[in-house]
Amino acid sequence: MKLKKIMLTVAFCTSIFLMACSPCKRLEVATPGRVSDTKVKIRDAYVLPGDQVKAGEEVTLIVDYILIAPLGTQEADIEERMLLTKDGKLVKLLYEGSIKRIVGKSIAKVRFLVPKTAKRGSYVIKNTVKTGNSYDAYDALFEVSNSRNDKKRR
Repeated sequence: MKLKKIMLTVAFCTSIFLMACSPCKRLEVATPGRVSDTKVKIRDAYVLPGDQVKAGEEVTLIVDYILIAPLGTQEADIEERMLLTKDGKLVKLLYEGSIKRIVGKSIAKVRFLVPKTAKRGSYVIKNTVKTGNSYDAYDALFEVSNSRNDKKRR
């Protein structure tokens, strides 16, 4: 019986170690400790189908964040904002609004078309979330690699 308990403990500790060492995501640990006010933290932001897109293509922005609140609080109003920029200049406001979110993990999804006139190069989506006095920002990046404007005429 003790051998089984030891093996389970080793398996659990190994899983925790592997999760903590993952290079893919920023490690966020939400403990059930008491907090005095609501806090929000973006864990990741990225675009699908990937970081190489074409002008005119539909893209989905995913913003993964966590909402922590005082004991007894079930939900909070979150202000979300997503701005598409190139070379530091605003290309398009993708989304701006307030939404009620349940405490814990939240996913914001915004679908948009990359402008047909988009030039080749790097684009940055500036994502911000805010609740009360808590604010976080995290950029998502993608590259327009085959703009329709860049086709050669025959």
